[in-house]
Amino acid sequence: MLARKVAYFDKPLGQARRLSGELKLVSERITAADLIRRRIEQEFEAAGGPLENHANWLVTPDKKEAVLNGARDYGPGSVTSGKLLETSIDTALRGFEAQSFLLFVDNRQVESLEEQVTIGDNCTLTFIKLVPLVGG
Repeated sequence: MLARKVAYFDKPLGQARRLSGELKLVSERITAADLIRRRIEQEFEAAGGPLENHANWLVTPDKKEAVLNGARDYGPGSVTSGKLLETSIDTALRGFEAQSFLLFVDNRQVESLEEQVTIGDNCTLTFIKLVPLVGG
């Protein structure tokens, strides 16, 4: 099956919705957990510079991580990318469960990580950030 692309938007609380990127998915049926995981993975894959350049990520490494590691490359192949990736995915999944952010697929709220959603043509995903997600 060909990869399906879907636009995703971020909407910080009290701010306008903005286009943040495009997810590449291999299936039109996917769980909310896998959508969130794929977004985090793609953010790491696209990384190519220091931590300070990644303020628009769904999860940003915390200040402690930044102090310990300084301006560091978190992209593919970096020393810290694997551990930080898994920590960031875990933080995002826990954040969803704690309602730190909401996920909408075509203006319909996704209620659980296990919920299967269908990604159709012209589908949009919106992440409404209620609380900043920090971890690492």
